[in-house]
Amino acid sequence: MRVSSSTTLTTPVSGDPVQLAAKLSCIDIDIGLDVKANKGLWAWSYKRGVGRGAWHKASMLSSTFRVTLLALFTAFANGCGDTSVRTAEVDGRSVAYALTGTGRSVVLESGLGDGLEPWQQVMASGVPGARLFAYDRAGYGQSTSSSSPRDGAHLVEELRRTLQVIELPPPYLLVGHSLGGQLVLLYARLYPGEVSGIVLVDARPPTFTDRCIAELGKGECVPPASAVDQFPSAMRAEYDEATATAAQLLAAPPFPPVPGVVLSSGAGSDSAAFRDLWAYTQDELAMELLASHITIPGASHYIQRDASSDVVDAITSVLADVP
Repeated sequence: MRVSSSTTLTTPVSGDPVQLAAKLSCIDIDIGLDVKANKGLWAWSYKRGVGRGAWHKASMLSSTFRVTLLALFTAFANGCGDTSVRTAEVDGRSVAYALTGTGRSVVLESGLGDGLEPWQQVMASGVPGARLFAYDRAGYGQSTSSSSPRDGAHLVEELRRTLQVIELPPPYLLVGHSLGGQLVLLYARLYPGEVSGIVLVDARPPTFTDRCIAELGKGECVPPASAVDQFPSAMRAEYDEATATAAQLLAAPPFPPVPGVVLSSGAGSDSAAFRDLWAYTQDELAMELLASHITIPGASHYIQRDASSDVVDAITSVLADVP
């Protein structure tokens, strides 16, 4: 079991109540307890699917049973919410990943320079009816490096092999941030039978860089060479293959007819011209995928950090549209 929202447990002092509240999305249950000294269990709430039970006063319980019940739910809070990093051996290489929740498979793919860390808030919140997977690509975080080329096609194959090894079954709802958006789009085009839906989180369209340079110049659209020289090796290798990744995506088979949502940032330090072009190409991307487009006011490029609830809502919405 996994607690997907914060759990509060306070110890009684001078007759004060003991309270425990938790959301166990991995079993689709919300619980709330208010155990008052010598007065038993006072509150209980549950949720199955989209239904929700009403709060009500429970029958009197013995003090021994009350303590046991509190210990049980505390155990739920500690065990069900496990988002700790695990490792798997995949084709002779160690891959670090996190896996939490139960239900349909949801894959979270990070952008350039990022491992699984940007998804921590989404993982901690959880999505009802979903099993969330995030990982460090080769050379990031706790994953060992790979000698394979770092273009999109190879990255997709490494992701697919990892999912097979850890036995996370398809179909997958793919969620991609920034460059990760191109990777999940490529996955969907190469393996349409393994994909149930898609959520793009401020994803970079494959033609954006070329269009940006043509309209605004390199200074607005690509990092300076001095910054690129400072990239860690895994990040630099993926950056150097970014043009190949975009070309692979543009040459891939058509996108499958699956539900999708495009989330776009509503804030940032870029110029107004850059923001306008970004918004325009995000609209184009949503239209191409026949997906809804939602701009998140106040959110930066890392929407999953600034507005994690909006990412959770988008995943939930797409899951609801999956047959």
